[in-house]
Amino acid sequence: MQIVYEPKGAALEYSELACNLYKTCVHGCKYCFAPAILRLERRDFHQPGPMKVDALKKLERDCMKLGAAHDKRRILFSFVTDPAQSMEVAYVHNRALHIAAAFGMATTILTKGGLMATVMFEQMANWGDVTFGQTVSFSAENDATRRLWEPRAAPIIERYRAFQAAKSMGIPTWLSLEPVIDPEDAIHVIRQFAPVVDKWKIGKWGHDARAKDIDWRKFCAKATILLDELKADYVFKKDLQEYLP
Repeated sequence: MQIVYEPKGAALEYSELACNLYKTCVHGCKYCFAPAILRLERRDFHQPGPMKVDALKKLERDCMKLGAAHDKRRILFSFVTDPAQSMEVAYVHNRALHIAAAFGMATTILTKGGLMATVMFEQMANWGDVTFGQTVSFSAENDATRRLWEPRAAPIIERYRAFQAAKSMGIPTWLSLEPVIDPEDAIHVIRQFAPVVDKWKIGKWGHDARAKDIDWRKFCAKATILLDELKADYVFKKDLQEYLP
């Protein structure tokens, strides 16, 4: 494979295959791990950048091979850059979903782009096995804090509305509650987004010294009780499982 790859470590808990069509991401998230992985300065990574050379052609070749092998693993767009960081990027990923579906590949989107991602929904609703995921680490009432951590990502209310739109079109939804920066606010996120989320994936705040001050056992207990009350479909990532009740 040239552009589709097999994630490792914690990323593998989200998807067995992944694809990054772009090199940079404009959202500027303070907790982003990608600059360190790519060995880029944050100021360079968080700038608009070009699509990788021949990215869609490489995707087509990879999907052709995977489809011919009847590979049922789902491809995630994307871990390193956001597939709806701009309208232009969202339209490119709409084309990518179409290419993958043409070869029978299952796909999923993971974004903080909110309503910009809706340009892909007609493709998602009518072609192939596609799910729609968004990262949400803050409640709508806490959007001022969200702007400090994710300065150019979509407001939380837009992400809620994007989930609403996906649900109305029959597109399965999932929410990545990672990183958990404020445990009490994360519990509020669960309450707030429960009506529009089909599955939850919850992960720790693992790359900041302040995470050591969080009572993870208390958070996991409260989150588990609430998710069970809501009869939610959920999974805690491995970095939180030692704290589960």
